[in-house]
Amino acid sequence: MLLLVGCKGTIGGSASPDASVPDAGGPPPEPSASACEVEAMAVTRCGGCHGAVPTGGAPMPLNSLDAMRAPSMTDPAVSNAQRSLIRMADTTAPMPPAPGSPATQLEVAVLAGGMSEGMPSCTSSPDGGTPTVVGRL
Repeated sequence: MLLLVGCKGTIGGSASPDASVPDAGGPPPEPSASACEVEAMAVTRCGGCHGAVPTGGAPMPLNSLDAMRAPSMTDPAVSNAQRSLIRMADTTAPMPPAPGSPATQLEVAVLAGGMSEGMPSCTSSPDGGTPTVVGRL
């Protein structure tokens, strides 16, 4: 079973304001397995506290692409996704916090991979086939 953790960020290096939206006239983005993994991780590992209405002392939701891309409240020079990645690797103040289990190396790698792809999100195609990249997590 793969559990993933998702967080905010000034994500990716794309010149496009929404990396999931192709440039005018360009081909649609390729489906991304890591986009689906990041989304699954965000739901299973972050959503309990960082849902639409944050709970348990969480200061912000991390349930949308916009939330992940938003500037961090702690350090506006980085996104929530980038700050989440920092917290996932922090042994003093880890994310997720105790009593939850710390993020695994695989979860950290999945989030880093999603960030390098511009933090696209995933949805199944109407026919149940290959996932397609969409604009919201």
